[in-house]
Amino acid sequence: MLHGRYSLDIQRGPFTSEAKFYDSLVSAFLEHAEILQLSHHCFVAPVPSRDDYQSSIQYESAVNLWNDFVAVGGKTDSSDNRLDYIIAGHALHDIVRQLELPTVNSETFPLYHPNPSVNNIYVDDDYNITYIIDWAFASSIPEPML
Repeated sequence: MLHGRYSLDIQRGPFTSEAKFYDSLVSAFLEHAEILQLSHHCFVAPVPSRDDYQSSIQYESAVNLWNDFVAVGGKTDSSDNRLDYIIAGHALHDIVRQLELPTVNSETFPLYHPNPSVNNIYVDDDYNITYIIDWAFASSIPEPML
């Protein structure tokens, strides 16, 4: 499930600014592209999204075409594909450095629950939230990411 990302040598916080947080995300992106398998990620051919198709038949057809396209020449783990991701990552590093983000107190980064579905939130008869479950992969993130 983690695709080896736990082994990446990146800053994991706590962060003293949004810029350092975003810089760490870009570093994770870059190291993943440089070291780990890219599995089904192909920079020049993003995986089709179900929302872009009116029927499941159209979507399945698009996925089959995508699979055929990336299979030829092993595009996902090719050096060209990795290079595209690495170039994009370095461009993102430059963008983050140029952003004028406000200085924030890292203690004010809100707690983020990655799966706030109705199955994880329990409410009493008066509609008060009584507890939230499934906190795996929860993190503290800058407010704009909520």
